[in-house]
Amino acid sequence: MRNCGLGEAWSEVVLPALHGVAAATMLSGAERAEPRRGAFEIYGLDLVIDEQLRPWLIEVNESPNLAAHGSALKESILSDMLSSAVELLTEPEHRRAPPDCVGKWRSCVRAGSEPAASADVS
Repeated sequence: MRNCGLGEAWSEVVLPALHGVAAATMLSGAERAEPRRGAFEIYGLDLVIDEQLRPWLIEVNESPNLAAHGSALKESILSDMLSSAVELLTEPEHRRAPPDCVGKWRSCVRAGSEPAASADVS
């Protein structure tokens, strides 16, 4: 984005908006979710970013393909993502009080809170 003259747009505009969309999406289904002890789910969100750098949610995949093939970007992040997910789920201190971030995972919503205010999710 810097090469296109957009400076810090990714960290200052796009990423906070993506976090807001992800948080709003997960909160929208929270009431219908059935918690299962000892289980977790990884969802895949497909988004596009328009010319004004606004994210648009295309679909939510309940069981995304986690195979390390398909795109160079996916291959480059998959190992770290899955390692961090295992760390988040297995480290005793994370189960007691989950931190705001573990590895590449970042919390964009806490139980009972609203999505990030910086995101326009309308």
